Amino acid sequence: MMRLFSNNISSTLNLYFLKRQLWWVFGTFTIILAIIFVGDSIEHFRRISSGSNTDYLHEFKIILFKLPHLGEILLPYAFLIGSAIAFSKIALSNEFIVARAGGTSLSKPLIPIAIFSLLISLMLVFIGNPAASSLYKQHLLISEGRGNDKTYNDVWLREKQTNGDRLFIYAPQVHTNPVILDSPTFYLFKSDSEFAQQYDATTAYLEEGKWILKHVMQSNASVSEGKVNRLIFPTVLTEESLLPSLMPPEALSFWEFLPHIRMLQSNGLDAQGPIARWAGMIMTPFLIFGLILCAGAFCLRMNRRRGGMMPVVKIIALGFAIYILRDILMAMASTKQVPVLLAALSPPLALTFYGIASIFVFEEPAQ
Repeated sequence: MMRLFSNNISSTLNLYFLKRQLWWVFGTFTIILAIIFVGDSIEHFRRISSGSNTDYLHEFKIILFKLPHLGEILLPYAFLIGSAIAFSKIALSNEFIVARAGGTSLSKPLIPIAIFSLLISLMLVFIGNPAASSLYKQHLLISEGRGNDKTYNDVWLREKQTNGDRLFIYAPQVHTNPVILDSPTFYLFKSDSEFAQQYDATTAYLEEGKWILKHVMQSNASVSEGKVNRLIFPTVLTEESLLPSLMPPEALSFWEFLPHIRMLQSNGLDAQGPIARWAGMIMTPFLIFGLILCAGAFCLRMNRRRGGMMPVVKIIALGFAIYILRDILMAMASTKQVPVLLAALSPPLALTFYGIASIFVFEEPAQ
């Protein structure tokens, strides 16, 4: 009977601490995101204030579509700062001392909180990220004032032909919806990397399974071979597979990365950058898990040591340092200076082991 009563008290305390932590994480996230939104709105409207026919509703929509993407970037920092504040509040109000008097150890409330935060972060990566990426794509498209049409400058494409030849495409401008290349140049190389032919066209259109070139001048390494009105190249590219190559990596959702990576690899292109970014997205929830363990190990003991809010400052500084280190490692992984697996796993594993070790070191058996 006493054991059942003790388990009920422990579950109630864990739920209470979890609610406090989530409340402060949500509050921190909302406040910082609101500040960023106000600052971004002021700067955006300042840039367009010189226009005479400004559609403020349209401009406000542009800012709103960017907001979920900014929230994704902000989320780990909100977990870090919000958890540190929540744990410090619990410690300074002596609530954790009372819990320890009832036999609750440091790990009992902390590990469930970290696991629950990990699950929330994974859901946001798998479900929230696609929605945020979709809105960010709309932000990029309508920010040019062209609806779903956008122009990209100085684009290089590469794809492998069915006979093993390589086709390199350069276009000074690429329009979307539909895909049109202005003044493109197609370079054809044999499978043994020997240059075979160059095709200079006025325009090229992407249709289902083919490139259609108009008014094409053909030439090889030595002579010009004349002009044709129309030329067709087979292709596996579609507008859906081409757009991820044109848009910045931030516009790709978690589920779009794998098809994009496979497309790059099948065409002989370097996919190291997208692989590194995809691995970083997967490991972000585990980084948050480690940060919460460290935050709890430091901040829940504030009532036992002097120094005021120094543990909060230390854990926030540690978190920012780890995020900077992770960004450096992922940049190095994108250029193949370090393995992607090492860059993705090192920060979350280091934080998790450090947090668990801190719990064991700081823990005192409850009497």
